[in-house]
Amino acid sequence: MPSSPRAVHAPPSTLSPARQKRLERAGYQVGSAADFLNLSSTTLTLIDLKLSLAHLLKQLRRAHEWTQAEVAERIGSSQSRVAKMEAADPSVSFDLMFRAALALGASREELGLAMQGEETSEERDSRPGWPVPVNSTPLAEPVPGFYNSKPDF
Repeated sequence: MPSSPRAVHAPPSTLSPARQKRLERAGYQVGSAADFLNLSSTTLTLIDLKLSLAHLLKQLRRAHEWTQAEVAERIGSSQSRVAKMEAADPSVSFDLMFRAALALGASREELGLAMQGEETSEERDSRPGWPVPVNSTPLAEPVPGFYNSKPDF
């Protein structure tokens, strides 16, 4: 019974050409996680957008020097839900993440920059002036009607 090829899931650009050839000669297939999971370009874009928004939420929280529990209290949620937002958990909707960012004082410009997705997290973090200063006063009280009639959780 022929064995199926083994796989190395790393973007080809992270492997030296010599190492990639050695792995392929040893029976490995080299590719990205997206190749392995057979993700469409639409799915990859949505993942990237969610990661960018999660990064913005964490930056906003850190700019205010708040804990996740303090953010949760401000938006009327739980600390674990804030942690899931910051981790871009699949169970968290874009709607909830946008609402949280706005409740924390994000401007439309900041949301737009986060959604552009033209920079890596490292490039964005090293940009002068990042994180973008929060433009508005954050809400001190839980947001009435923050969730729709059906909460996202």
